[in-house]
Amino acid sequence: GKHYFTSTATGSSPVWDMRTSGPKSVVGKASAYVVGAKVAGIPAPSGPQDVDWLQVKNVEGSLAAMIYRTDTVGGQPPSSVR
Repeated sequence: GKHYFTSTATGSSPVWDMRTSGPKSVVGKASAYVVGAKVAGIPAPSGPQDVDWLQVKNVEGSLAAMIYRTDTVGGQPPSSVR
């Protein structure tokens, strides 16, 4: 599948899209995607070098009702750009 962000009325929202690639059981299904909205978040328990953990609810599509982002090793932007 693909993961990207899209512009919505409330700003930028994450999308998980498996309509064209992913498990054979969902590829080709028009509703095999999720546009999400943040429900809650906590700092990653492994430390500030890792991206926060999030609970995201579905606001569009039917791939999943909830998504939990917990595999977030690394990913923080650098403190400055050279």
